Amino acid sequence: MGLRETIETFALKRMGRSGQTSDFRRRIIETAGIGPDTRVIDMATAVGGMAYAAAEKSRHVTAIDISEQRINIAKTDPRADNIDFRVMDATHTDFADKTFDVALIVLGLHEMTAPGAKSALKEARRISKELAVTEFGLDKWTLFWSFFRYALALFEPPGFLKFTRYNIAEMIKEAGWEINKEHAKFPFVTYICS
Repeated sequence: MGLRETIETFALKRMGRSGQTSDFRRRIIETAGIGPDTRVIDMATAVGGMAYAAAEKSRHVTAIDISEQRINIAKTDPRADNIDFRVMDATHTDFADKTFDVALIVLGLHEMTAPGAKSALKEARRISKELAVTEFGLDKWTLFWSFFRYALALFEPPGFLKFTRYNIAEMIKEAGWEINKEHAKFPFVTYICS
């Protein structure tokens, strides 16, 4: 893991300290309509913050990330006991079609290349009935993002600036999803899809 990934992993771990679920994550779970029997997959989970939030509502949470180190960090949290954490690529999983009721991809698409993000959305379509995506509101607050994206790019993966040229809603639709609801709260947008 490089310096950028190490710093980001440390920051993610600090933001998701044991026992703390942010209002940001709770809103996503509520907007996605997750309940006790909802089968949830958190794709690109990083160190598990969204998975822990989902597990507060659902008894059936699986979380995947391509980084074994991040999954190992996620498993050390006491809240991890009821979550099935797996090292897996979000663009190609081992799950059967429609295994899950809801797939979550929260601030994970911009960590991938644009083709990778499109593949992850298509894979989510295959393995889940519904999708909740939260990403930077690049299409909503264009003036802000036209300036801030360059500063943010210093802390993001090399393909981040290229990724910011894509329209997230269009990317979701191209993957075969229908956007049923949008919830925009600066600087993020959550798309609920079926």
